Amino acid sequence: MSKRESEGEGLALPENPKKKIRSASSATSASGTSKIPVLPTSSTQKAEQAAPQYAFGARILPPKETKIAREGRAKEIKKDATVLRRAQPSSKDEPKDSTINEKHAALLKQSNEFMEKAENFKLKAEIELLSAKLTQLEDRDKKQAARNKMLSGVNKTYQEQIKDLSEQVKGLTEQYEAAKAKDAQDKKEKAKAAEHKDEPLDERYARITQAIKTATDDAAYLRTLLSDMDRPEDN
Repeated sequence: MSKRESEGEGLALPENPKKKIRSASSATSASGTSKIPVLPTSSTQKAEQAAPQYAFGARILPPKETKIAREGRAKEIKKDATVLRRAQPSSKDEPKDSTINEKHAALLKQSNEFMEKAENFKLKAEIELLSAKLTQLEDRDKKQAARNKMLSGVNKTYQEQIKDLSEQVKGLTEQYEAAKAKDAQDKKEKAKAAEHKDEPLDERYARITQAIKTATDDAAYLRTLLSDMDRPEDN
């Protein structure tokens, strides 16, 4: 006899017809007189009962389980218990509050360090950019100073040339005036001279006039050039 059969026999009602039977009068009102016995239905039985039981001691034993069925049911129960145990986290696996706080503090410290490094890199890049701009401005100032120095030397040279040309123009003007006066005097004195004698004087007069014109043009060009150089340049 199996263990389940022995349990079923232990839970079975004794075969004693004198046992008190549930009657309709106990379930109905006091005015009822019915004495019909009420058999328990499937809705009144509990799920934990091993086998169905009936009144008057009647009982039905469950069928015998085979060894394969028992082993299969035991495996299913063991499998369900294993799945349930894996689904529930173990107390050893659960991190403690102190450990979580330490990890959080470490991550926060690392984040602050990264932010500080990023800020330092940003400041370093800005300093390098400003240094490059400052170097560029210094180079531009040096080039401008050298150019101004060169232009001052050129300006001085041009001023000296203008002075020399002015003196030449002045001398040529005096020569022209003297030649003109002398020419007028010669014309008065030599009114009766031949026309071929006046040709050398005319050539000299034309040469002096051309030289004065050339010197005047050169002086005007140099003055224009100086005014252009003195004008401030647009950077």
